[in-house]
Amino acid sequence: SAYAAAYRRCSCVVPLIVPRSADGAAGWHAVALVARDAPFQDLRDLAGTRLATARPVSTAGYRVPIAAMKADGLDPDSHFASVRAFDSVRAAAAAVLAGEADVAFGWSSLRGDARSGYSRGTLRDLAELQGAGTSPLRVVWTSPQIPNAPHVARASVPVEIRDALVELLVIDAAVSPSDALRLSPHGFVPVTHEDFAPVLATFPK
Repeated sequence: SAYAAAYRRCSCVVPLIVPRSADGAAGWHAVALVARDAPFQDLRDLAGTRLATARPVSTAGYRVPIAAMKADGLDPDSHFASVRAFDSVRAAAAAVLAGEADVAFGWSSLRGDARSGYSRGTLRDLAELQGAGTSPLRVVWTSPQIPNAPHVARASVPVEIRDALVELLVIDAAVSPSDALRLSPHGFVPVTHEDFAPVLATFPK
């Protein structure tokens, strides 16, 4: 979101690389979560239900899913019977478990075992918090992948220098251990401006 906000202000920065997470992913997804035994299959099924979100500043817990709904022709204010904001995505998901909401927005790597909540994210946090082997919620909607926080350069930096930085931190580090691995123990992945489309859509042009 910091990159998207900066780009919308000046169009003067270019994303180069993002750090790879321990599970191998270069990003994560905003998700909509419902109870495991709920009958809902997608967001349109949830008309007239109770939505729990994080605060409006949250990328996964509010901004990205709300923007995606509006782009798909769904007005959250009229689609849901109620919309309630919580302090975090974990608190919003907990509201579904407590029966205070029918759907919550959160985030997930969507990597690994779905039954245990994947490798990282809201589902995993809840499963570990409850000490359960199986996630108590399931996913009914996912956003495109949102890259991890990028390393950027000013757009005025010559392309050949930007390319050299990417080669140093991605290609060289993959061939042999280097100082790049001190910055990201699992390496880096090149990214482009287009990779951030889900978050850019939440900031006014």
